[in-house]
Amino acid sequence: MSMRIDTKTSPLVIIAFDAGDLDFIQHWVQEGYLSTLESLRRRGCWAKLAGREQLSEWGTWTSLLSGISRGQHGFYYFRQLVPGTYDLRLFGARDTGVQPFWARLRGGGKQVAIIDPPESELVPGLSGLQLTDWATRYLPQREVRAAAEPAELLREAQRIFGPQITVHDFSPHKSLDEDREVYHRLLERVEKKGTLCRSLLAKDRFDLVVVGFYESHDTAHRF
Repeated sequence: MSMRIDTKTSPLVIIAFDAGDLDFIQHWVQEGYLSTLESLRRRGCWAKLAGREQLSEWGTWTSLLSGISRGQHGFYYFRQLVPGTYDLRLFGARDTGVQPFWARLRGGGKQVAIIDPPESELVPGLSGLQLTDWATRYLPQREVRAAAEPAELLREAQRIFGPQITVHDFSPHKSLDEDREVYHRLLERVEKKGTLCRSLLAKDRFDLVVVGFYESHDTAHRF
């Protein structure tokens, strides 16, 4: 299978807001709080996905970015039964053996900028830059370290972004002050992520840009 991305006029840009609540987003768009999203909807088109692939948020991004159904890649939840037993094991995107569609751009001369893609591992050998698991969801069940290609990109991300910001989204019985502190930490992470992305994207002209934001997921759980 071959893939062609025509970027004579502009790159293909994918911005992922992980687990954003559709009802809230629509309400805030109508009230004028999310003017950028409202502009995109007004000038383009939008749709709500449905079907059995929406069984769980886990594995949905894997299906969307690979074109391979959940029935094939088998990613249903972060903790899954070991076939033939009653034992549970941790499971993630790397365990599926499935790669995102931009893996097919390897060797094709296209420049990519992949920054924290959802449910996607680093794809070695692509032209451009990749930074994974830098400012994503914190999952105490799985220790996932940030990775980059080229490797020195990790140091640059540290310089631009500063220390990584960890948010514990499942923290019941916290005080209002503690929740308010987390709220401001999430906003800070969004702002720093934007600064990081703008800095990295200014390095070159990219044919494909994929950026993931996870604060909507953390916020929905925490609040």
